[in-house]
Amino acid sequence: MQPGLAIAESSDNGGTWSKSTKNPILLGEPENIQVTGFRDPFLAEWPAMDRLFHQSSLYGLVSRGIEGQAQLLSYILCSQTTMPRRFQPSAKWSGNFGMNWECVNFLTLGSGQNNRTCLIIGAEGDMERDHIRNFKSRSQVPPRAVRSVVWMFGDLKSNNNLPSVTYTYGGYLDCGSLYAANSFFDPVSKRDIMYTWIPEEDIPAGHVNKNGWNGALAIPRELFLLTIENPDGLTTIYTLGIRPIQEISHLRRSCVHHHEWKNIPLSSTTQNLCSTTFPSWELQGVISVHPNHFQEVVLYIRHNDDMSIYTSVTFCLRNETIRVDREKSNNDPAVRNCPEEGPFTLFYTGDRTTSEQRESLENLHIHIISDGDVLEVYANDRFALATMVYSPELQESDWDISLWVWRSRERCSRRAERLGRAAKNGGH
Repeated sequence: MQPGLAIAESSDNGGTWSKSTKNPILLGEPENIQVTGFRDPFLAEWPAMDRLFHQSSLYGLVSRGIEGQAQLLSYILCSQTTMPRRFQPSAKWSGNFGMNWECVNFLTLGSGQNNRTCLIIGAEGDMERDHIRNFKSRSQVPPRAVRSVVWMFGDLKSNNNLPSVTYTYGGYLDCGSLYAANSFFDPVSKRDIMYTWIPEEDIPAGHVNKNGWNGALAIPRELFLLTIENPDGLTTIYTLGIRPIQEISHLRRSCVHHHEWKNIPLSSTTQNLCSTTFPSWELQGVISVHPNHFQEVVLYIRHNDDMSIYTSVTFCLRNETIRVDREKSNNDPAVRNCPEEGPFTLFYTGDRTTSEQRESLENLHIHIISDGDVLEVYANDRFALATMVYSPELQESDWDISLWVWRSRERCSRRAERLGRAAKNGGH
């Protein structure tokens, strides 16, 4: 059966739906093209497209790929855009655009003349990321599906009266296991809001059957055009901004405990920040970074007293990465505890209009949200990583959070041993 596309409409906020009399609005796959998929339609208003064609309409995308050739998007208006096979402008920073696209969204970020056309893409297939592929797992769980969520900015143009988007730059939308992102523009708050899915592919079927469900929705996120200006006014960086929606702050009104620390000295000894009795908490911190003083900042979370169970969140200045290490999060050989990792760097700013030309490194703004097995990490409004962490062995008194700073690369390989020794001796 040839796949096609039909729509239904609602005039009562989704209470009831009526099929369109114009169905099918798209008869099926393009003729003479062998596609790898034809699914995940996305339908929305697109003011930038309205301006391009001097009309007011709804626009849609159908996600797919071309067998053995390239990624391809099919507009309901029968336009398309393609990229070279295995398009990957930067192996580390821009992500892998895969062999097939799923759940593609379009949106325009920014305002006025300063805006960017953005595509959110579920990239399926091709090459697994190194930190997952190279992990030696004891688990017999089948390998993860090779996929990631990426974003791209592009130039929206009209070619022969058909719209096209030409890639300019992009990156990872989320550096963890998150997938299937869908966004919408909220006309009330004037924000682009995104909902996403965190699958559970690292546990056997028995764990899933015991829980009664598989996967979870991540905290809704706001997408925006992040602008970073240099103090001298000569350079401005524009990139995709991403952060949890501000409404989650309402949850703090009923919080059980609140801890606040100020001016914590960064030294090569463990700093026990707090102990919690439950796996649902939020941590926000600002860390002043000096590149000559340390190589890594490590937050050990969900750990017990003797450090036999822990998860770590590490910012490595030298490697320009944020990493969630799950290897010691449990002792269950049936669970795959591969790390999650993504590219992240801090920017230097300076005034080049003066003779001194001093530069300073921006602070690290870290935001971690723990909720049961779900862990989400954000940094500087431009990094996000969501994953699942399973620590069933931890007792109610074992949900500790500690801070550790490493001043030289030689110490990094011994950090777990030293932290465990410090914890046993009560050093914090």
